[in-house]
Amino acid sequence: MRIARTPFRDFVCPDLVCLERNETMRNLMDRPSTCELPAPDPAVLCRPVSTGAVLLHTQQEIYFGLNPVGLEIWQLLHPVCRSVDEVCERLLERYPDVPIEALREDVLELLGQLVQQGLAAYQLTDGS
Repeated sequence: MRIARTPFRDFVCPDLVCLERNETMRNLMDRPSTCELPAPDPAVLCRPVSTGAVLLHTQQEIYFGLNPVGLEIWQLLHPVCRSVDEVCERLLERYPDVPIEALREDVLELLGQLVQQGLAAYQLTDGS
């Protein structure tokens, strides 16, 4: 039993959204930890609430609930942090008892769900 992992494991409020794992999330989990982070979609509003935050995609009318740790991850997305490693390093400063492997797995899981739902996306670069 990994008690220390609890704040990360349930970052999505189950009563607001229920997601199934799919190929998009599995692909994200296979990305190296130094990969670029997705950026929040400009059409997404983030409203803090007592239990974390609610994300609302104003064009797709999607609601997505985050617990306080999920909100922290959301707030660390590009341009604040540039890689999964950087997000994990910042979170480790606040949660030093969480094993880095568990933390990284949970960060990647949330990123996969955000991208899957269209709440965040990877920015295309022209290579310059």
